Amino acid sequence: MNFLTRIAFLTTKQVGVISLILAFVFYQTMFDDGSDLEPVISQERANLAMEQERKTTTDKALEKRDRLQEILSKLTDRYEELSRQIPTEISDYEVNKQINSLIQAARIRPLARKPLEQVNIGVLEELPYELKLQGGFNEMAQLVYMISTAERVMVVKKIKVVPQEPYDGRLVFEMTVAAYKLATKPADKVGVR
Repeated sequence: MNFLTRIAFLTTKQVGVISLILAFVFYQTMFDDGSDLEPVISQERANLAMEQERKTTTDKALEKRDRLQEILSKLTDRYEELSRQIPTEISDYEVNKQINSLIQAARIRPLARKPLEQVNIGVLEELPYELKLQGGFNEMAQLVYMISTAERVMVVKKIKVVPQEPYDGRLVFEMTVAAYKLATKPADKVGVR
């Protein structure tokens, strides 16, 4: 109570000076205006901007990865489809078996068959066969159609009708049929034979 009594008898000037001294001590020791946090805040803002940039870069990378995965999935599906049509390995036996089944289905009589030299044409290897067949024109047209729609890629590269004397309704056809497989070693230049 002694302290309060002393304060009560102070003059206005004394109270003002004591107030200023207490305010100065409070301002210097206890009051924090946050000025010492400004460097920390600016550093955190810079870190936040850097993280936002990383997030943007990561989002773009993830979008690109998703697009690439979609493309890879489509390419994988396409590769599987093509590998059924163009195998990586196919033997002469398999090609001959397929040619025989097509010839029998078209009801054509085979006269001769000769395998030709394999040709590397870029990413594919061509396995050509020279055939000599006997049959009617309709049967030959059916054979050409069946070759062009076969599950495995085969093409008729050349066809020649050889006249026959005496003509009995059947013709002799000389044709080159080629099957394809993926090349184990691509050619140096695409289209080089």
